[in-house]
Amino acid sequence: YEKTAKLCASLGEDGCPGVCEIPQPVKVLLHPLRPEFGGPGVDDALLASSIQEAAQKSNKYGYGTFASAAKGNIKDLLHLTNYLKESNYPTEAHRAQLYDEIVASWERSPICSSVPIKVWQKYFVQLGPTPEEAVQNILKYMPVLCHQTSPSQLTEILSHHGWVLDDSFEP
Repeated sequence: YEKTAKLCASLGEDGCPGVCEIPQPVKVLLHPLRPEFGGPGVDDALLASSIQEAAQKSNKYGYGTFASAAKGNIKDLLHLTNYLKESNYPTEAHRAQLYDEIVASWERSPICSSVPIKVWQKYFVQLGPTPEEAVQNILKYMPVLCHQTSPSQLTEILSHHGWVLDDSFEP
């Protein structure tokens, strides 16, 4: 529905698109790279490439990944601690190790929240031009490991890193 956060189409059990009988409420996280938010903008072709790669590499749901994210979620119930902090990676050598850890996390079986994490992190790697700059962008905009982050954690962490949660689309 126009200017609302209600979904009126979805995939049916048969995988075919359909129309919802009752519009379903949704929430959207708007990324901070938007020029209207003061960000540098996005290379649409690179982001589309990251999205396409994720769609082609669709995997089975990762129950082990879910358990890892759930464990992190339990540890993080009282404090927002389950994210990558810039201060923990003060040198280029530390950030190079983090880069390897981030890339390794992409190989874990996905859960729903790992998909947007991988898409954005791979976008920053493609944007580069170096792994060092990619890690700096990841720490600034997508500071989580995809195998350790539940959907609720992702929403909470990103909303503290410039992402805007929108559930109305009202002007």
